Amino acid sequence: MQRLALFLACVGLVTLISGCASLPIRHTLSMETCADKIAASIARDLRKVQGERVIRVATPVDAVTYAQSDFGLAFQELLTGTLAGRLPHVVDAHYRKGPGVTGKTGTSPLSRSEPVFTAPAGIVLVSTYLASGGEVVVTTRALDVNTREVVASTYAVLTRSGQVDDLLERSKGVIVYEK
Repeated sequence: MQRLALFLACVGLVTLISGCASLPIRHTLSMETCADKIAASIARDLRKVQGERVIRVATPVDAVTYAQSDFGLAFQELLTGTLAGRLPHVVDAHYRKGPGVTGKTGTSPLSRSEPVFTAPAGIVLVSTYLASGGEVVVTTRALDVNTREVVASTYAVLTRSGQVDDLLERSKGVIVYEK
């Protein structure tokens, strides 16, 4: 009996060390890791086609209803920040009221009060998410504005948590991420 227990413990340890017991490559446990996986994949593909074109990151929407949620707004922030660390000329749409910073070229909002576009977008990053069971599947595509061709595409699977559920549900009346 002890030999069987020892054998099973060794098999379990070898499985864990070899990575067979880890999450599949596109599965993530946090929104930050999910955004990072998507940004890494999109950036790898866009390096070939971006040139000097501006990449506009749109707010992810529900894949079924196309409705926005706090999850989409929060994920847009994470994706924009992560992608901007990997590629030049990354911007997002600004629609929320808030303070701004004044410089030589004018005032830039720190939040999203009015649309601010530094240059026409050459590539638009669009994302949808599908919350089902214990997961949220986030799919992101990079579209060439001129040709309407999909120039990059990827997805990641986020394991649902209390934070993710709060961001997904607006009907609770809880403001988790202020718009």
